[in-house]
Amino acid sequence: MRLPNMFNRLSLNLKLNALVIAVFVILVLVLSLLTSSIVRGLILNYGQLQLREEADLLQAHFDDQEENIINAGRFLAFAPGLVDAVEAGDINQ
Repeated sequence: MRLPNMFNRLSLNLKLNALVIAVFVILVLVLSLLTSSIVRGLILNYGQLQLREEADLLQAHFDDQEENIINAGRFLAFAPGLVDAVEAGDINQ
């Protein structure tokens, strides 16, 4: 039996049900394709925000470490004079 003859013999109710199911499947596919790109974009934006926050935290940490190194360098530049003053008895221990 050929397909057009079989389709013509189906009742109107079955034809409408098949049409509704086909439209529903197409609608679900189209909506999933549209929303997948939106969701993917949202996930990427969230990831970029997290990375930016992490980078800001790391930058603040490195800034603190840089300040500590500068202060240590200043202390080390001052330390020989301090040692000489203690050894000379100018400063009591």
